[in-house]
Amino acid sequence: MIITNDKSYIQSRFGSGSTPVSSDPEDMVAFIGTDAISGFSFTTESTSLDDYPEGNQSGQVDASVQGFLTNAKTYGNDMSNLLKDFSGTSGKDSILISNNSISNSSAITIKSTTSDATLGSMNIKVDQLASGQINRGGNLSVLGNDFGAASEQEFRINVGGSNYSLAFSTTESDNNLSILQKMAKTINDMKLGVSAEVKYNSSTQETSLRLLSDKIGATQDGSDLFTVSDVSGQAASIAGITTTTEKSKDAVYRFNIGEIVQSSSNTISHNGVTMQLNKTTSDNVIIGTEKQFDDSNLAQHTNEIVNSYNKLFGSVNANRNGDRLLEGLANQFSSIVSENSEALKKLGITQNVSGYLEFDASRAQDEGYADLLKSFFNKSNEDKNSFVSKLLDINSKIQENPTKFVEDINLRGVMGQTYNTPGSDAYNSFKEMQIQFKGVLLDIYK
Repeated sequence: MIITNDKSYIQSRFGSGSTPVSSDPEDMVAFIGTDAISGFSFTTESTSLDDYPEGNQSGQVDASVQGFLTNAKTYGNDMSNLLKDFSGTSGKDSILISNNSISNSSAITIKSTTSDATLGSMNIKVDQLASGQINRGGNLSVLGNDFGAASEQEFRINVGGSNYSLAFSTTESDNNLSILQKMAKTINDMKLGVSAEVKYNSSTQETSLRLLSDKIGATQDGSDLFTVSDVSGQAASIAGITTTTEKSKDAVYRFNIGEIVQSSSNTISHNGVTMQLNKTTSDNVIIGTEKQFDDSNLAQHTNEIVNSYNKLFGSVNANRNGDRLLEGLANQFSSIVSENSEALKKLGITQNVSGYLEFDASRAQDEGYADLLKSFFNKSNEDKNSFVSKLLDINSKIQENPTKFVEDINLRGVMGQTYNTPGSDAYNSFKEMQIQFKGVLLDIYK
């Protein structure tokens, strides 16, 4: 902000048309904006340069004000976005409101819901789960040896069109169980997208080998996800894993007794709700969503508000240094806190002697704290004098034009709070000064 009584400076900035009406320089107070906007000036007998700190008579942009302007838009924008997110004034639900999932059966688990998920309930019936391909070998006697004398064995697994050769050795001391275990380890160590498991029945003393594809869901042409064949020896054939016993399948389900839907996955999404199909159902399962206040991070949410306020207030406080403009702005912030002190105190928020907010996180554990926080932000949508509403108002002006915002504070301090309210004495005086200066005043405060 530039405050000057230098006539030559004003003329050099605005031309000869800016000659002051008053010939007495002590009656002249000129307010010139930063280079970001044009300037404006006015004169009044009731205001003298003696009323301003010496540092404001330099004809230069105050370093203290410039320091504030540097950070004001960033911190102000951050705080506005946070307050809007909490209060739900950004056109969306408050982030304190979440969509709670509903399911009346363990057959279906709700994994997540989007913020725009369709509310209410629906029915779903699961006829079939998506599954992978299974090659299940026949039962072999545990202690017997159907694979013959010690030898080198090699077999091939084709997965997705790629061939993989696997080899292992048998010894004289091996039996069916130990040989199947060797085969399973050889397959699993290769990480082909096919897993092997040795089954053992202690009652019958029989064992078998089962292969299962990692991938689930039917192929478009109905082909196998993997195939197995012998290369050297007959281990794969003897184990019985060269034949597909169960093809991979899609999940089959329907919503509200409607059209049958198929999916290659058991994780499905519908109307913004993502769910996991765990098992088939004989009857309809009720699932859905409802809005619910999220009380899981109350202390964290409250602390975010406090930290955001302190950053913006700190940008004022760190640069005020006696500057009347920033002193006025700091007082505005303090007034907003004071006017809402009771509501803030219930949330464990108080203002220290330096003007910063402090938060007692232990209060977030109090019974009813969630309701207090919810009410605090709900009120902001109804009461324009609330803590949130007033801070959003200040921040919107800072975002629109921080220089104009600071000059507005200056004018209110000199001309009165109603200088831009039509019909007020301060407004009439301001308009008269605009006429006197014949266009020198920038008409941005109509």
